[in-house]
Amino acid sequence: MCGIAGFNFSSKETIDPQVLSEHLLLEIVKRGRDATGGAWLDNSKGKFIVRKAPVSAVKFFPALQEMPLDTRNAILHTRYATKGDPKNNRNNHPIVQGKVVGVHNGHLTNDDNTFRHLKTVERRGQVDSEAAFALLGTTRHHPTDVLATLKGRAALAWLDVRDRNSLYLARCECSPLAIGQTKKGSLIFASTMEHLERACAYSEIRLAWSDEIDEYTYMRVKNGTIHECLDIME
Repeated sequence: MCGIAGFNFSSKETIDPQVLSEHLLLEIVKRGRDATGGAWLDNSKGKFIVRKAPVSAVKFFPALQEMPLDTRNAILHTRYATKGDPKNNRNNHPIVQGKVVGVHNGHLTNDDNTFRHLKTVERRGQVDSEAAFALLGTTRHHPTDVLATLKGRAALAWLDVRDRNSLYLARCECSPLAIGQTKKGSLIFASTMEHLERACAYSEIRLAWSDEIDEYTYMRVKNGTIHECLDIME
């Protein structure tokens, strides 16, 4: 069990991304204390910044000071370690593979077979989650086709260098995922509705609506708006 969270802001949003990130991490830390991480788009540099460490959320907070105040797109993770020692930071999230950086809650059972199939892709750690992002980051297929090949429990969020301003979300099976939209049109997500609503309340954010994502659902979000919402083919 791990925790995932993050946001994709609209152009009208005035939320402090550091404050929201802290409250999101404080909520999802209940789902994992072995490691914490985050990735965000640095608009001034035009690239993703990835920070992670084998520490609990509160000890990770200094890393959030690197997050620019104009950050519009970010993903966060708290890890409960199963496969892969958290002392090896390559096993911690966010995980970079190919053109994507992502976070995962759940447990994949076909990660070894996936890497055997991806003969030219280097496996950098031992964590099962890496297989999902190896697939998403190295294929030209639509994400729904890729996600359909995963076996096990999975709620995922990722960023892609091919579309830096989009946030990608998927719930494949079992692992929960909740989303909400602010009155200024930004989208915020967290592992559960309780985590989402409490983090927003502490950040003094009022949601216009919120919902739990159904199993086998994929979404692409840009400027706080859901641009794609598709079934994952089984």
